[in-house]
Amino acid sequence: MTEDLAKTMPPVARVTLSRSGKSFAVGGDETILEAALRQEIWLPHACRGGTCGSCRAIVIAGAVNYDSGAPVRMRQTASPAEALLCCAKTLCDVTLDVAELAARPIGTLFRRPARVVEIAKPSPDVAIVTLKPPPTAAIRYRPGQYICVVGQDGRLHPFSIANAPRTDGTLELHIGRVLNGRFTSYVHEQLQPRDVVRFEGPFGEFGFSDAAARPAILLAGGTGIAPIKAMLESLTPTENRRALHLYWGSRRKAGFYTIENITAPGDTCVTPVLSEPQDTDGWPGRAGLVHRAVLEDFPDLSSFDVYACGSPGLIEAAFSDFTQAAGLPANRFFAESFNNAGTTPQFASAAG
Repeated sequence: MTEDLAKTMPPVARVTLSRSGKSFAVGGDETILEAALRQEIWLPHACRGGTCGSCRAIVIAGAVNYDSGAPVRMRQTASPAEALLCCAKTLCDVTLDVAELAARPIGTLFRRPARVVEIAKPSPDVAIVTLKPPPTAAIRYRPGQYICVVGQDGRLHPFSIANAPRTDGTLELHIGRVLNGRFTSYVHEQLQPRDVVRFEGPFGEFGFSDAAARPAILLAGGTGIAPIKAMLESLTPTENRRALHLYWGSRRKAGFYTIENITAPGDTCVTPVLSEPQDTDGWPGRAGLVHRAVLEDFPDLSSFDVYACGSPGLIEAAFSDFTQAAGLPANRFFAESFNNAGTTPQFASAAG
């Protein structure tokens, strides 16, 4: 950590790792994980958004808090002594039980180049950006995972990969325009084919579980359709042995920007749900909150898996209602949450 950076991060607490005895200072406005990575203490992590659970730790002493309440992943555990370090902050000294990594996690901080081969604008608010890494920078990923694109300011911007692995190695990203969002504005207004960007990843644990026999609800809000589209593309009729029901919610009709491109097994039921239909839409389909449409059709979810991707509000409402009102076991709710403010700073120079 440089002297200038230290001045901008006044320590308010110290975190001690019980297994190694190492300790490090935490600034007043940074998470425990941010502070650790900034000081080159490598702790397990992946999504940095509170959904994957990779950074889970046991709080032995002290206490942590969260800016906007406990993440969904934390509400799925019965242990109040656990914390997700990518979201947790502290105002007092804390001792943690967590397995420290032996070295810098290569998959996390290795930056790869990719050329923009196509930018499509299927709706005013969504850009579908296709990236092609060179053969030496190609990645292997599981449908449902995401990458982080490096912005011009060095911050990381996570986007789910919207396609199953292709022979040409291309990666499809669905980038929604965010109000006052500098990076998404850059993508929509300035990014051009043949431009080169850099990215890190893949990250995350979202994707189909191995229990292929159970029926599944696929729940998407807005561009949350991206990882679910990739997951569906990866299935073949012989591999898929479960009933699948896709519910895609949008505020506007134009939000169903890629519904004709969703490839799914023939018996998959696809239900678009418009939350704010306009008189001019002439919308003949379902209306209202998308997760409520699921409950209307399936009041008992006790035998289902649920795969949900969208805004934190959608994820939290779906988890609460599905588990409390419809009997869904909490450990069968798999989620990836998008947060418009969820860009992550880069703390160390990347190799490559």
